[in-house]
Amino acid sequence: MPRRPRTLLGDGTYHVTARGVAASEIFLDVHDFRAFLVLYGDVVSRFGWSTRVFCLMPNHYHLVLAATRPNLSAGMHRLNCLYAMRFNRRYDRPGHLFQNRFDARLVEGDRHIRAVCRYVLRNPVRAGLVDHWRQWPWSGLGAI
Repeated sequence: MPRRPRTLLGDGTYHVTARGVAASEIFLDVHDFRAFLVLYGDVVSRFGWSTRVFCLMPNHYHLVLAATRPNLSAGMHRLNCLYAMRFNRRYDRPGHLFQNRFDARLVEGDRHIRAVCRYVLRNPVRAGLVDHWRQWPWSGLGAI
């Protein structure tokens, strides 16, 4: 089944994900995680996003944020492009860093938002990286 065109999405709260090409790691050390968060903070400010939760995993990331659709697309293009250029320059590697374009799903209703936020924050626990989500240093609630 083909994916829905993003132009059909409205403004609102989105669950956004992006994964490394062939499920490869996109964060190799603490400097990568920090650099991504700095870029993300800039994009949040520049495009007027509001973050609910986020979680950076070694080979992918999740963001739950409120944005207008045009600002979501423009901001994600900036975030992924700048981070990929930095990563490739740092590790002297060519080619794509991300497997596909980012995925964005509209989250509707309080119950759905709570479920998505729980899912995102529990990602490191499900992956066996920590025992409790609060132990994972690369996730959090609210603004960056």
